[in-house]
Amino acid sequence: MWRPPEPTPTPARGFSLIELLLVITIVGILLALMMGGVGLAWECARDTQCKHNLN
Repeated sequence: MWRPPEPTPTPARGFSLIELLLVITIVGILLALMMGGVGLAWECARDTQCKHNLN
């Protein structure tokens, strides 16, 4: 008996929940590191301004 060929499965599209959580975690870590650097830059700028005002 002849059977028609079975359709090939199409690859899954989109992101899995694990991939999405991983990306959110990495972005959060990068933002936290960047905010620490920005805070240090603000502190350094404030110190420089104070020293300049003393002169």
